[in-house]
Amino acid sequence: DVFTYLGDATATGADEIGIGFSKTGGAAAALGLEFEKVASWIAVISSKTRESASSIGHNINTMLSRLSRITETGFNEDDDTKLNDVAKALNSIDIALTDSQGNFRNFGTILDEVNAKWYKLDDQTRAYIANTMAGTRQQSRFYNLMSGYAESIELYEQSLESAGTAQSKFNLYLKSNQATIDKFKSTLEGLWISVIDSDSLMSVVKTATSFLNVIDSLV
Repeated sequence: DVFTYLGDATATGADEIGIGFSKTGGAAAALGLEFEKVASWIAVISSKTRESASSIGHNINTMLSRLSRITETGFNEDDDTKLNDVAKALNSIDIALTDSQGNFRNFGTILDEVNAKWYKLDDQTRAYIANTMAGTRQQSRFYNLMSGYAESIELYEQSLESAGTAQSKFNLYLKSNQATIDKFKSTLEGLWISVIDSDSLMSVVKTATSFLNVIDSLV
């Protein structure tokens, strides 16, 4: 239902979103991200960039896996970004990485808050946030996500109420097919009636009758 709704609501398809999500589901789960939220990210990036679904899913997975490793081990071995570096970057725009009890806040909520401030930030701060959170290799992907994030929030909220979308679409498909069949049957019935009432058919019937009479007389 979620994939179908998001595919219809954006310039992508349910199959593409499904392929993208299959590449990033594990990393998303590790960060406690909601299924619908990640799917909405994939849908937006796919509709805006039209890159392959597999590539989009892989790139998001790389970004989320990196953050997952940082939260689990305290640092990322690829570029030595430390947990404190991420916390410092977020604190620079007044966003907390952890709650008052010291527990990590939901990453989806953190990104919501980053997006709310994103367009008020200067280019240097944006680059700092993107590089720290996503890494140098995925920095451009982070920018893509932020550019369509407002749309993804709306899609996410609507996808939460998308239950039954696939069945509804299938029902419409059935109705469409039935309408086509009914129209075809009606056309055939009209054609048959037209033929029955035609002078041509009556002429054929008279000719056949005369022919049968001749044969009968010869016998």
